[in-house]
Amino acid sequence: MCELNYSCVKAEAGSSVSASFIGSINYTEKYNVPDPVPQFHLSVAPGSRKVNVTLAPGPSVYTILCYRNENLCKAISKPITIDPSKSLSATLNVSYLLPCVCVQVYYTHSDAKRVMECPFANISLEAARDVWLSSEFKLYTDHIAWTSPCSSSYLKPSAALCWKNDTGLCTPILNSRLAMINSSSLLYNISTLDKHSQMCLQFSIKNNRHVHCPFKSDKGEWEARVGPGGRSMSVHLTSYASAIFSAQLCILQHSGCHSVGDPYSGTTDGSKGDLQLNVPVHTIAERPCVQVWQSAPARLGKRILCPEYTHRRSGMLVAAALLIGVLLALLAFVVYKVTKSGTTGWLSIHKPVLLVCSSGQPAHVSAACALASILQGELCAAVRMALWSQSSDRQAGAGAGSGVADLGPLPWLYGEWDAVQQAQGKLLVVWSPEAKRVFERTTEQETQTERRKREGTRKVEATRGKATDALDGEEGWRTIARTLTYGTEKDALLEGDDPSDVSSEGSSITGPVLRATLARLKGVLREPGRSHPVVLISLRGLNHNRDIPDELRGVPRYSLPGDFRGLIQELGGIVSGPNWEELGCDCWPRLRSKVLLLWLARRLSHQLKTWLP
Repeated sequence: MCELNYSCVKAEAGSSVSASFIGSINYTEKYNVPDPVPQFHLSVAPGSRKVNVTLAPGPSVYTILCYRNENLCKAISKPITIDPSKSLSATLNVSYLLPCVCVQVYYTHSDAKRVMECPFANISLEAARDVWLSSEFKLYTDHIAWTSPCSSSYLKPSAALCWKNDTGLCTPILNSRLAMINSSSLLYNISTLDKHSQMCLQFSIKNNRHVHCPFKSDKGEWEARVGPGGRSMSVHLTSYASAIFSAQLCILQHSGCHSVGDPYSGTTDGSKGDLQLNVPVHTIAERPCVQVWQSAPARLGKRILCPEYTHRRSGMLVAAALLIGVLLALLAFVVYKVTKSGTTGWLSIHKPVLLVCSSGQPAHVSAACALASILQGELCAAVRMALWSQSSDRQAGAGAGSGVADLGPLPWLYGEWDAVQQAQGKLLVVWSPEAKRVFERTTEQETQTERRKREGTRKVEATRGKATDALDGEEGWRTIARTLTYGTEKDALLEGDDPSDVSSEGSSITGPVLRATLARLKGVLREPGRSHPVVLISLRGLNHNRDIPDELRGVPRYSLPGDFRGLIQELGGIVSGPNWEELGCDCWPRLRSKVLLLWLARRLSHQLKTWLP
C-alpha cells in the first residue's frame, strides 16, 4: 500500500477534480468541489416597505436588492454585509413594491453562488399603485414605449383608448385596444391613432388602471363640435384634408359610450372643408351623446361629444327656485292673514257640541268653561253646557222654559243628547277623579240593587223594582238615572263618600247631569252595535288616564292640550274657502287644511294651557 501527498490544487467551486495513478495498477479518483450557499429567511411586515433578512450562524454574507427580468437580476442597491458574529439579521429598504423585486444572499468570497428569493412575487397588482409610480412613458412618431422595472411577463398589461372630457373624466372607447409591437417589449403601435389632446391611453393590469395623455396639441387634423336640437343633434366638422367621417348616437355610461342606431357618414373635400351631420335622437331616458371618427383613411379612436346641458339645467333650477319661492310666499301670506284675522271664516265646526262637567272644583269648572269658550269663539261651534243654561234667559234664542232650572237636569240632558246625536254632533265629558268615584259608586249601587232584589227586600220592590226589571233597555237606565239624580246625595254621604263630590260649588247642576250622563252611557254600551256621541276629555294637571274606568276604555278620549288637533278632527272641523276642486286643483285645500290645522291646534293649546295647573 502506498500514499501520495500533493500540497494544493486550485479548483473553482462547483467544479470536479480528478486524480489518476498510472502504473502496474491504474487508479482514478474524482472529487466534486462543494459550492455552499447561505441559509436565510426573509420576512416582510404587512404594508411595510422593509425586508428583513435573517441568517443562520456561519460565515459573513452579502445581501442585495435587484429587479428580476427573465434570467437576469439587475441590482438596485449596494451590497450589505452581514457578519453573524455581530448580528444575524439586516434590513433592506424597498422603494417600490413590485413583483420583480428580489433579494440575493451570497458568501463574500469571489464567484460565490447567489441564492435569490422574491418576497413580492404574489403581490396583488390590483392595489399595486407602485407599478405606475415606477414607470415611464416615452412618445415616438409611430409608437409609445412604456418603461417599467418589471418585464411584460410579470405585468401582463393591456392598453386601450379613452376620451377625456372637460371635467377630467376619461370615458373608455369601446373596442379600441392597442396592439403591442412584440410580446417581449412594452411598445404600442399608435401610427394610425387620432392624436387629439383629449385622446388618452388607458393602461390596465387586472382591475388597476392608469390614464396617460401623451398628446399635447389642442388642434388635431380635424375638429368637431356638437349642438343639441329638438329631435336630433347637429355635428359640425372641419377638416384640412379629404376624408370620410362618421357620427353615431351613443348612451354615456360608466363603462363607455354604447352605440344606438346606425352611423351617419359624410365627406370633406379638403382645403378646410366643412361638414354637417344631423344625428336623430331616439326617445331615451339616458343622456345622449355622439361619437365621431374618421372612417377613411381609417383612424383609430372615436371622439365622444356631448351637448352642453348646463344652461338648460341652470334654467330649470332657476324656475324651480322661483316656484318654491312663490309657494313659500303664498304660504307665509296665508299664515299672516290667519294670524291677523283669526280663524273666523277659515276653520269652523258646524255640528253641535254638548259639554258636560264632571266636577264642581273651581279649577275644573274654569278649565271646562275655557274649553267651551275656545270651541265656540274660535271655531264657531254651537256649544251647549249645563252651567250656561241654568235658566231660559241665559241661553239666547232659546224658547221659554228651556233651561236646566226650568226642565230639570235629567229632561234637559236627554233632550240635548237626542238633539246632538240627531245632528251628528259630539258630547264631550270633561273627566275628573270625582267622575271616577261617581262611576264606581253608581256601579256599586246597581250591584246592591240587584242583591236586594234577589233577597226580596220590600223597599227595593217599592222604589227600584220596575227599573231593575228593565235594565237591558234604555227606559230602565232612565229610571235609574232619575233615582240617582234626585235621591242619592244623602245615600252617598251616609256611605262615607267624599262630600266634595256632591257638595262642591255648582254640584246642584254638575252632579245630577254627570250621573244621568254616565247612566245613559252605561245603557248604550251594554247594547252591542248601539252608537253614541260621547268623547272623554282629560285635562293635563287635573286628572290622569288611570282615572278612566276600564269599562270606558273603548270610548274615544283625548288628552288636552296635547291632542287638540285630534279633537278638532273628531268634531269635524271644516276649512272654508273657494271650491278649488271645480278649478281643477285638489292639492291646495289639502295643504291649506293641514297647515291651518297644525297652526290652529298649537294656538288653541297655548290658550288652554293658561287655565291648567
